[in-house]
Amino acid sequence: MSQSSAQQIVKKLQSLGVRQDKIAQDHLMLCYAELKRIKSAPDFKSAKAILVKMSDKIKYDSAEIVGVIIETRCHPALEKIVSIFASHLNIPIQIFHGLSNRNYILNTEIKQLVDKGKVCLSELPTENLQAKTYNALFLSERFWSFMMGRRKVLVFQTDAICCPNSDYRLNEFLSFDYIGSLWPQERPVGLLMNGGVGGLSLRDWKKSVDCLKRFSPVLWPGGEDGYFSFHLEIMGAKVANREECAKFSTQYLFLERSFGAHHISCLSDIDKKSFLKYCPEAKVLLKSN
Repeated sequence: MSQSSAQQIVKKLQSLGVRQDKIAQDHLMLCYAELKRIKSAPDFKSAKAILVKMSDKIKYDSAEIVGVIIETRCHPALEKIVSIFASHLNIPIQIFHGLSNRNYILNTEIKQLVDKGKVCLSELPTENLQAKTYNALFLSERFWSFMMGRRKVLVFQTDAICCPNSDYRLNEFLSFDYIGSLWPQERPVGLLMNGGVGGLSLRDWKKSVDCLKRFSPVLWPGGEDGYFSFHLEIMGAKVANREECAKFSTQYLFLERSFGAHHISCLSDIDKKSFLKYCPEAKVLLKSN
């Protein structure tokens, strides 16, 4: 595995006498200028229009880990996925829903979890959320202030799942500030990155907010997960490598009996068959995505 771009940059700056804790946005301007913009690059204007309308009344939870999912659609997998995460992990879960799917959610098994205080519903004042707005939300400090957890945040999507038969437990990954689903180091923006994909990822709330304050996300032309994995590593935070990501979440290769998985349609037919034998719960992902 090659050194990540962040590791290379830190090493070069240190050779010039810049300590890692003193690396600032200005030191990265030449790097930013060479990055490639992706189609789902963050749209901060659309995210701001949503965030300014949100209520500041947040009921905080002191739990070590809080699950977070953003889903504004009446998605057929939402009920099953939330139920699996809630029952297997026994952690509080916050669903950021849209204007038109609250009733849909409350007509599923999720309502029982809401009534028991295991799931919290937070409304995003929008009907439809595009990928570029999703990225911009996670790259907005104000959005993080609406999360009810302040320690570790387990981000998941409707194409993610946790595997009850795994050799690994979520608590084993708490030392990481960012760990996501296994993905190649080379990313579309043109950098080599550790950390993995954010569709199933565990993040440190404080380190993530500190990162947003230190490095302006407005200059970032890629996905929110790439922003965090790159800049957190620049900061010296603990970002997972390939082997660690493989243990946490399977995505494009099935190398470990991982804690979970994200977007398993990326797997080869052979790997997919093997993975589903190990984690049959993931079949729901293929039926609805």
